[in-house]
Amino acid sequence: MTLRLSRRSFATLAASLGFLQPAMAGDWTETEAGARGQTVYFNAWAGSEAINAYIAWVAAELKSRHDVTLIHVKIADAAEVVRRVRDEVRAGTAEGSVDLVWINGENFRAMKQDGLLFGPFAERLPNFALVDTAGKPTTRIDFAEATEGLESPWGMAQLTFFADGARLATPPASMIELADLAKASPGRITYPAPPDFHGTTFVKQVLIETIADRSQLPLSVDRPQVEAATKPMFAFLDALHPHLWREGKQFPQSQAQLKQMLADGEALMALTFNPNEPANLVAA
Repeated sequence: MTLRLSRRSFATLAASLGFLQPAMAGDWTETEAGARGQTVYFNAWAGSEAINAYIAWVAAELKSRHDVTLIHVKIADAAEVVRRVRDEVRAGTAEGSVDLVWINGENFRAMKQDGLLFGPFAERLPNFALVDTAGKPTTRIDFAEATEGLESPWGMAQLTFFADGARLATPPASMIELADLAKASPGRITYPAPPDFHGTTFVKQVLIETIADRSQLPLSVDRPQVEAATKPMFAFLDALHPHLWREGKQFPQSQAQLKQMLADGEALMALTFNPNEPANLVAA
């Protein structure tokens, strides 16, 4: 099933990518000329072989067309990149180890607030003209934080649940139906533990489906309002957890672990941000 929470994937630049400086003041051809012979260290989540293959293809194209070497620094969590950049800045390192990072909203907000990002640059990129900012306003908002040209969208995602049709002929189409399935199949449903971003998004989906008034979203920082708005969400989770894998006392640590549980028949469903992933897994 595909539920309704969509996300944007963003890439942002650490403050040390020097060859982009001409783009802020001159023609894009100056940037292309200055980039030749350079190496870019792209820190990106490596949990999807399909995405890894795509980045490898991009790297080959960059080398062929622009003589730029793109190194995919494979990471499990963007938070480790934030810590590394912060430590390098505090140490006064002029040439940091991170040039470009695929980042989620929470870590973008942290880097922006700490002044760790290069830019603004995003809306000066030639291809930004192709971004549908009017139809998709979240291309300029990330984690309720205005991007202000400090990160560029490079993909879209949709929270997607998938199952083995031989074991689950009719997957649930809502969180209420998922809860009913969990009750009927004790121990066969689970989700990654937050702060894993897949698990956090699972909880966000519960919030969207249980909140009394969706116009309240995004929530303000007013504590009484947040507590009132999220009360149905926590009640739903409290009722759901006893029926989950290991009675909701333990959770998979990652989406990769949950996928393996599905493959082993231990879980009935897994989840992904890439609607193409189930087909890719079958093809593999």
